[in-house]
Amino acid sequence: MVTNVVRALRQGAWIAGFVAVGQLASMAAVSADPVQLRLQPQRPTAAVNPIDFGANRYILTDEAFAQAVSEYLQGRPDRAVVQFGEAVRLDPKDGPAFNNRANARTALGDSQGALADYDRAVELDPGYAFIYFNRGITKSGLGDRQGALADYDQALEIDPLNVFAYNNRGILRYKLGDRAGSLTDFDRALRLDPTYAFAYHNRGIVRSKLGDSRGAEADSQKAAELMGKSPRRRSA
Repeated sequence: MVTNVVRALRQGAWIAGFVAVGQLASMAAVSADPVQLRLQPQRPTAAVNPIDFGANRYILTDEAFAQAVSEYLQGRPDRAVVQFGEAVRLDPKDGPAFNNRANARTALGDSQGALADYDRAVELDPGYAFIYFNRGITKSGLGDRQGALADYDQALEIDPLNVFAYNNRGILRYKLGDRAGSLTDFDRALRLDPTYAFAYHNRGIVRSKLGDSRGAEADSQKAAELMGKSPRRRSA
């Protein structure tokens, strides 16, 4: 039976359990590095209704996909990897399954396996921005910062309203020594979403490094306000 959660994923809805945006506790403290968002769920660019297609292989694929989602949301990424593997066995062109198996592999610390799955997902669904976003995080973690930068650039070319990609590209630019570019990305993220606490936190760090102590303090206060935290003062 095709479940509602699969229909939601196939038709473009977000599954909240797939979104991990970091630990809020770490946000109250002054961090040496900006806060980076983690992986986002697959959201197919086109709806797929297996019942309308009437093909058994789609129904079987979605049963495996549904089981994989269930395992992931219950904190069992190892089982999710197995079930997403069954989904791609049944349909080797199932881009969402490859992307989400990569997310599950990332949760298990298998960065190389995740990278291979993201590469395949990009081949199957090159117009979906969050695959590049996810792969950019993985590449950055593996030390391929230029590759990560290229993926964030591509994600933003596809979806110029993607605040998460601006945030993470801003972090990467900061680490590469491009503080002006980093500041620009956080500014863009905040123009798109003025309630984005992480971007205020991150921009505050960059402003502090650029000598803008007043701007840094204002951003720190705003980030704390949005998260209901009491900010710590930055040292000069």
